[in-house]
Amino acid sequence: MKEFQQAYAALNAQQRQAVDTVEGPVMVVAGPGTGKTQLLSVRVANILRTAGAEPRNILCLTFTDNAARNMRERLETIIGQPAFHVNIHTFHSFGSDIIGQYSDFFTDRQLLQQIDELGRYQLLRDIFEQLPHDNPLSAKAGDDFVMIHDASKVIGLLKQNAITPKELHAIIAHNQKAMEAIAKEIASAFAATPSPKLLDTYEKLYQSAEKLCDKRLLFGFPEYLQVLCTELRAAIDDIPADGRYAKSMTAWRNRWCEK
Repeated sequence: MKEFQQAYAALNAQQRQAVDTVEGPVMVVAGPGTGKTQLLSVRVANILRTAGAEPRNILCLTFTDNAARNMRERLETIIGQPAFHVNIHTFHSFGSDIIGQYSDFFTDRQLLQQIDELGRYQLLRDIFEQLPHDNPLSAKAGDDFVMIHDASKVIGLLKQNAITPKELHAIIAHNQKAMEAIAKEIASAFAATPSPKLLDTYEKLYQSAEKLCDKRLLFGFPEYLQVLCTELRAAIDDIPADGRYAKSMTAWRNRWCEK
């Protein structure tokens, strides 16, 4: 299997260890865009290649339709036609299949179909209507809630990444502490209009943020200061040495700071 060997050769040592382990549970913890889908696709191919399993015996679950489609496409490039016999679903579509196969056990017909866009909007609107007037989310423009569409997008992202309400509260508390720890230094660094002349000031800000930065993943994601540091480093590196303006720092300030 030339395609498998090429895909396997592109993995690092830890990824290969995960692929080679075809018996028992394997947990892969990594942030977005780090190659988890490719790793899992190669692992499925290796199980089919070495463990004697049939494609129909394997179940792969993802959070989004795009991820499921991406996994099947990658698996197809590695093993070809058998990829279409591997069960690759989102959690919702797999649940719907189970309900469909055993419909006698599900008397509530509403469980047999996913809520549509209108139903989702109405559900959120009912929740927003119950918010106290001093809640920032209760602001309206005409008859519509200003933040309702943003809230829907955020809920979707949280579901895609399996973040529970308890974990969300922990992330918010963690990020709040990080903001408080670096806020004064950011305010001081941007007290004046961003300029290449302030390069030393920006470097000191970066060093301070880097010291506070926790490199560990928080529920599988890089923490607030880690993202801040990465973008700050990129903005500093984009400052022209002989220019009059520091547009990259202005853009960074506008993204990370309130006026």
